[in-house]
Amino acid sequence: MHAITSMSLNDSDASRYYIMHYFSDVYYKLGVLKEVKKLVLNEIKQLRACSKQYLKAFRRLALPLIEAYILQTRLKVAKAILRELLNIFEGIAGYNISD
Repeated sequence: MHAITSMSLNDSDASRYYIMHYFSDVYYKLGVLKEVKKLVLNEIKQLRACSKQYLKAFRRLALPLIEAYILQTRLKVAKAILRELLNIFEGIAGYNISD
């Protein structure tokens, strides 16, 4: 388990998700794709299970995962998550630059 995922912050704390996004993006840029998946996949599953995939946290964590899947040529999985994100963005009335 990553130290980042075991941080003792409240689940709704945006800082935790920002840090997870940042490090998953670093792993992606370094080409350590398995670490991206390890870092964010469980969190994404938990957000979905709680019907929280419309939160910014989900959107932030999904992007590096999509990128990792594309580089791993797991295109079906990447496209499915991308479609999910596009549907979410269609439902957002006033998203900002950080989205």
